[in-house]
Amino acid sequence: MAPNVNFQRRKRQRDAKRNIEKLRKELLKQQKKQQEMERKKQQNKEQCNMKMSMRSFFLCRESQKRITSNFEKQKSIASNKENPRSFEKQKRNANNKEKPRNFEKQKSHASKVVLRL
Repeated sequence: MAPNVNFQRRKRQRDAKRNIEKLRKELLKQQKKQQEMERKKQQNKEQCNMKMSMRSFFLCRESQKRITSNFEKQKSIASNKENPRSFEKQKRNANNKEKPRNFEKQKSHASKVVLRL
């Protein structure tokens, strides 16, 4: 019976080694999957950060343009306040550009031509 016992013991050891090897391979696969998932998360995070930084850059650029244009407008208004006639003239020109030119002619009782806006 001794050889049979030794055979069973060796068989158990082989089975244990196989199980350990299978478990080790499975653990390695899981670790690789975990690392891949973490890498993808990191890439997505970096892409998101890049998009946000580009968005903030463009928003900053647009606000800078608005600030510059507002500054230029204020500067022109300030210079026009010194020359009120030219300011009024520019104001009238701006109003005329905004309104459509639809004139209606009517004759009044005094037979004068009256223009209505």
